[in-house]
Amino acid sequence: MDSEQSVNFLSYQIGNQMRPHPQLIKGNDPQEFFVLTDWSAEGQKNEIAEILNTPSESLTEKIFKLNQFLEMKNEKKYSSLAEVLIVRIQGRNFSWAQCGSPHLVLKRGNKFFLISVSAADSLLFSSPVPLALAGLGLQSEIFPNTGQLEIQSNDQIFFLFHSQFQSDYFNPSTESLKEIFNQIVHLNPEIPFTLGHLSL
Repeated sequence: MDSEQSVNFLSYQIGNQMRPHPQLIKGNDPQEFFVLTDWSAEGQKNEIAEILNTPSESLTEKIFKLNQFLEMKNEKKYSSLAEVLIVRIQGRNFSWAQCGSPHLVLKRGNKFFLISVSAADSLLFSSPVPLALAGLGLQSEIFPNTGQLEIQSNDQIFFLFHSQFQSDYFNPSTESLKEIFNQIVHLNPEIPFTLGHLSL
């Protein structure tokens, strides 16, 4: 991750209903970073970081390797579940691969564009209990979500870790991370979530 780029997070929790806080992992390649949501009882950030930092031209290959690692940990006793987003920024090209959260929202000018939705449709989950939308370590067959876009000046990316997505979370009247965060709390105060922000 370039020194001029950083991801900021705000989290909203309700009583005992807690969603794991996303962990930012900087890549050994300065053009890459990873966002890990670890649902496991014991932390495994360092092991996962080592796997994700394995050199590879393919972002999805990193996800498949991580899934194999977590599957092996779960062979004798289920203990590992993770969601991961991999981002690579090369010049004006922003590319990603993910399994599970977050939803990705592009802010360009005063407009918001949903550019990536987690593999599991958020409409399937009406419960306020936080859920992993899609996880690594559960099964061999996974379907990473991938994409890329050309960055324009002053583009911003928002990362929404939430089991329900609503388009009115983002509107032209909300501009900053804090304003959007407060809007989501106002519209859906019963569900814990995390909102992240990256300026490009």
